[in-house]
Amino acid sequence: MKRRTVLLLGAGATVGVGGVGGWWTSADTRRRPEDHTDKAAVAKYFPALGPLVKAHWATNRDGEADGRSLLPSPDFVFTAVLQLQPGKVAGLVAGGGFDVVDAGVHLSSFEKGLSNYLPAGAKWEHSDAFDDEVSSRFDGGRCYLDRATDTAFVRAVNPVGTAAPTSG
Repeated sequence: MKRRTVLLLGAGATVGVGGVGGWWTSADTRRRPEDHTDKAAVAKYFPALGPLVKAHWATNRDGEADGRSLLPSPDFVFTAVLQLQPGKVAGLVAGGGFDVVDAGVHLSSFEKGLSNYLPAGAKWEHSDAFDDEVSSRFDGGRCYLDRATDTAFVRAVNPVGTAAPTSG
């Protein structure tokens, strides 16, 4: 009798935890679209990249799971693919300190909607010092630039002192 009770409780807990993980993801997905396009909401957080021609961005907030784990992340993650003014990237990297990154940009589950906006065959350039400048309004982040398409890929974590871009 005790053995059945333990087995039933274990099965119930497993289903319950899986159900909670699914609820976080599905509830947040229904609440907002994955692809936002408000340039003004983004430009004020990344003045070094502006003015922007186009912006496509997504957020992972409200503690949703990242697709690799059942538990939600406590971090607010903001990711954007930004089309900069023609020649902007060449001007930014002219000062030096940038390295070409061999690996492509990898998207997590909440960022998958942005894959259509990443330039094919991009040669991403990166600088730790530029990361600090670009993500100064966040706890941290990374920025990759592609000269050929004047595209920036930005991932920033936890806004400092103010809310991160929202779709309103």
